[in-house]
Amino acid sequence: FIVKTTLNEQAQRAAEESFVSVIGPMRRKLGNTYNGGLVTLEASSGAIKAFVGGYSFYESQFNRAFQAYRQIGSSFKPIFYALALTSGFDFDDIFYDEQITFVMPNGSKWTPKNWNDKFEGPMTLARALTYSNNLIAIKLLLKLGAGRVANMARLFGFSQGIVPYPSLALGTVEGTVLENAAAFNVFANHGVYVKPFFIE
Repeated sequence: FIVKTTLNEQAQRAAEESFVSVIGPMRRKLGNTYNGGLVTLEASSGAIKAFVGGYSFYESQFNRAFQAYRQIGSSFKPIFYALALTSGFDFDDIFYDEQITFVMPNGSKWTPKNWNDKFEGPMTLARALTYSNNLIAIKLLLKLGAGRVANMARLFGFSQGIVPYPSLALGTVEGTVLENAAAFNVFANHGVYVKPFFIE
């Protein structure tokens, strides 16, 4: 049998060199357990042109590009902002950045914060997305409906950890590096999701 892959030798070499040049100094600073993954896709087809599964195959054979699930955090925000734009919202719509407290069914309270622990008052959706504002993201999700946002996540290829809670706005969806790359590829591929592959 002849097995043909989509990998590009030059792209693969460049990916490995780039990965090591970034992760190497971080490992020296943060410890040798620091690791990661990298995926390069062809936008139109989803063909994987290069991937790196970790810092050293000899150190660990666990492929962090394809196998490691983690919450994707703020990289989820553009996905449901896309839903907002297709639902009639505009980037110049004004929302108010302020403290919110949610009372959970068990009586506990959740008071989300912004990354800088500040509240800026009125701001456009464009500014909120640009600066990854958490409170406005949550308010937008509540206006859209958490169920609709969860469905949008599935359309972008995610399947793990999608729960219709306000915290979904902060990226509690779980995904691999590959799934996150494929989700963002929707924007590069004119709104069309293509499933990544590397065996032709």
